[in-house]
Amino acid sequence: MGKKSLKNNEQWIKTTDSRPRTGKSSERQELLEDMIELADRAEDAPAEPSAEPAIATAERNENTAAQERDFADRTVDALKIFAARLPGYMRRFGRFMRDGVHMAGDFLYEVGYYAEYAFVQVGRVCKRGASVAGGALLRALALLFKVVLWLPAAILMMFLRPFVYLFRACRTVRDILFTRDPDRPGETFKKVFAYIGRGLYKHMHLLSDILGWVLPVAAAALFVFTVRTVMDYEYVLQLSYDDQVLGYVASEDVFEKARQDVRSRIVYTEEDSGDQWSLTPSYMLAVNDGVKVLDAAEVADAILQTSGEEIVEATGFYLNGTFYGAVTNGDRLQRELDEIKAPYATGEEGEYISFVEEPQLVEGVYLRSSIVDYATIGDLIHSQVAGEVRYTVQNGDNPSGIAHAHGLTTAELVNLNPDQNILKSLHPGDSLLVSQAVPFLRVKVTYRRTEMEEIPFETTRKNTSDLYFGATKTVVQGVPGLKECVYDYEYVDGIQQSKTLVSSTVITAPVNREILVGTQVRPGVSVVPSNGAYMWPIPGYTYCSRGFTGVYAHNGIDICGGVGTPIYATQSGIVTTAKYTNKGYGVYVVLDHGGGMSSLYGHCSSLAVQVGQWVNQGDLIAYLGSTGNSTGPHCHFEIRVNGIANNPANWVGNG
Repeated sequence: MGKKSLKNNEQWIKTTDSRPRTGKSSERQELLEDMIELADRAEDAPAEPSAEPAIATAERNENTAAQERDFADRTVDALKIFAARLPGYMRRFGRFMRDGVHMAGDFLYEVGYYAEYAFVQVGRVCKRGASVAGGALLRALALLFKVVLWLPAAILMMFLRPFVYLFRACRTVRDILFTRDPDRPGETFKKVFAYIGRGLYKHMHLLSDILGWVLPVAAAALFVFTVRTVMDYEYVLQLSYDDQVLGYVASEDVFEKARQDVRSRIVYTEEDSGDQWSLTPSYMLAVNDGVKVLDAAEVADAILQTSGEEIVEATGFYLNGTFYGAVTNGDRLQRELDEIKAPYATGEEGEYISFVEEPQLVEGVYLRSSIVDYATIGDLIHSQVAGEVRYTVQNGDNPSGIAHAHGLTTAELVNLNPDQNILKSLHPGDSLLVSQAVPFLRVKVTYRRTEMEEIPFETTRKNTSDLYFGATKTVVQGVPGLKECVYDYEYVDGIQQSKTLVSSTVITAPVNREILVGTQVRPGVSVVPSNGAYMWPIPGYTYCSRGFTGVYAHNGIDICGGVGTPIYATQSGIVTTAKYTNKGYGVYVVLDHGGGMSSLYGHCSSLAVQVGQWVNQGDLIAYLGSTGNSTGPHCHFEIRVNGIANNPANWVGNG
């Protein structure tokens, strides 16, 4: 608290000192006086100099210590004063808390009281409302019960009243009869008749009530009896068509189904597109007194029987969507089709025989104009579209050239002539089948066969100088493997069209053969030009249609000859290539003679060796032909040194 505020408080104390003091104001006054006294002491204490550079450090320390002691004394005095005042503060705080608790208790009591009162009032209102609603509901239910029961009770009493009176009358008559005088029986009967007469006269109105009940009941019973009797009869429709009674049907729906059946069985051809057959029936209701009721199928048959002049049940013959006619004996036609396929059966397990273009036999009802004689269809299915075509081999022909000229592959030409080995032996004058007869119905046979095949081993060759040129040594003997192959075969008119491998399972793996090939030149033999080490491959045929003109022009010589003329190895060596192709070199073979030397023989008709085979000089290796890019029978002969073509005339002598 600042000095100004303390002075103001002191002035306020002085001005209010003359007023009478109560307990609380006296205590507050004493506290303020103590605080003012402490503030005065603090003002009287000497202030710490801000800066005394000329005063010694010891004096400053002494003043500081004196100030600290003085401040501590003042603090202790203030605490003593506070401690003396603390019990009074605590008493006042306790009185305040007690007053607050009492006030809170009073508040909560008031709240609880009014809440309880409100809940009690609400409960009373609900109870009174439920009581009123329940009473009203019970009264409504009682009224409804009275109304519901009163009406049937009144009706019942109205119905039973005549019978009650009748019962009472019978009881009275009984009493009269039981009390009769045996001596006067006539009087007793007079009383009975008199009682009955009075009763009828008095209750005549009851007779109309009885009739009012009995007559409607009797009429209802008569109606039920009539309906039951009439409904027991079975009624049918008499169906007529074209003034002929077809039979009896249960309903018109039966005829509609039969008509749809007949219409669905009628087959209209393109010629019949403007002539549609229709039928309109007539009906008559009749009682079924044991007549046969027809179903839809029987009605359809009846319609066909009465319409024989217009429509006929027959079997139509279709091929590729074309209608050729209908015959009345379809079973015979089916048997004849099966007989056409029978000769092509192979007996293979799971074979399937069908036609390439499967004919369709459609059974149905045809217009009579579509029916043809059976012989017409029979001759058609046994006819041929085209006859077979054969070709006579001319001088200079070869298999690939003949096949190409007739739009075939060499393999297809071979398949057409399975009894002739045209790849190895083809001579002028031979007759080859180049197109088989094409029947109207071509037969296709497919089947699956499992075959065991050898897996050929491969031959690896390694040059060695330990052996003379031309000598070989087998290091590892080759052993062929074994595999199980599943093929799908397809034949058309007995000619194989395809052989497709479906799966292959190796049973035994092959062991490859390893051969060492000698490269050491024998003493006295030199591979130099014109030394005679290489022989002429086609002895006796020396005419060359074309010579060596360069690597990028014509890299060999063409030795002419007849198709099938033997070709021999110009030098000993290993067969490295043996291929059958239809282009380039055509069918050709390559021999490796070692030392970087090799020879090639192209355009052959067939080969007599296979890859990996060792041949000696002069051994038969191929047959002259004109396969691949060839204009006539000849052998294209090359000599290669380290893969580069050289003029063969420099290496071989003209035979």
